This record gives sequence, structure tokens and C-alpha cells, in this order.
Amino acid sequence: MTKRLSANETRRAISRFGIERSLLEAFGYADEMVRHRYAFHRHTKHQLLSPQAGVVMVETADALHVVSPGQAAWIPAGVRHATTVGDAPAYTLFFPAVKFPSPVESLRILPAGSLLRELLIAGTTAEKAPATVRHSLFTLLHHTCIEALK
Repeated sequence: MTKRLSANETRRAISRFGIERSLLEAFGYADEMVRHRYAFHRHTKHQLLSPQAGVVMVETADALHVVSPGQAAWIPAGVRHATTVGDAPAYTLFFPAVKFPSPVESLRILPAGSLLRELLIAGTTAEKAPATVRHSLFTLLHHTCIEALK
């Protein structure tokens, strides 16, 4: 059974995860809230989202996207979306729009091959790495996504 979060519960979850913290900071984490549907919301940062297993569904005003572990969703800053996390945690990374421009204006699904997959995992555990290492990792992640979005 999927728990549907209200708009207020979604805002509280976003606040708890620190998604809207510093506009200059890129970061990631594994979203452990399985079998949850976040209500429609938007972020000031770009989001890269991929399930560890199973699927994640991302709904926008014009489409429902089903994302498998071999894929990732690039959600540009400001795009209104609702997310349903399936039976496994999802990798989710955030890129400040100020430092990492998006080449697209709408949600796009991209392949998550072995390189992107390993970078996603590294991005979710980089919180305690030195700032220069985190910046290099997220710069590489961003570049890899940009190439896949072409």
C-alpha cells in the first residue's frame, strides 16, 4: 500500500531532508521513504532521481514517467511534479541551478548506465567528503547528465 502524503506533509518532508538548503550546495541522499507518494511540488534546484530497485513514478502536468533502475529522471528546477517511490529506496541528487544550468526545461528520462549509476551512489554518500571532492563529483555527474540529455 502506498502512503499518499498531503501537500503539507510533502513540504515537511522536503524541509526535513534539507532539499532547499543553501542555493549553492549540491548534495544527494537515498530516499528511504518507500511506498510513499509525494504530492505535487517543485524545487529551486535540479533533481536527478533513480530507484535502487523496482520503479519510481514521476508525474508532471502532461505525463506520467516510470523510471526503472537502468534509468534516471532529470527534473529541472521549477518543474512541478509528484513522485511515487516504490518498494526500494531511490537515489536523489540536487544541483543548484545557479551553478549547474539545465539544457532542458522539462522532465527527461535518461539512461543510467554503469558510470552514471556509480556516480549516483557516490553522490548520495558524499556529504562528509571534502568540499573540493564533492564539487568535482557533482560537476562530473552534471556533465554526464548533460551528455545523456543531448
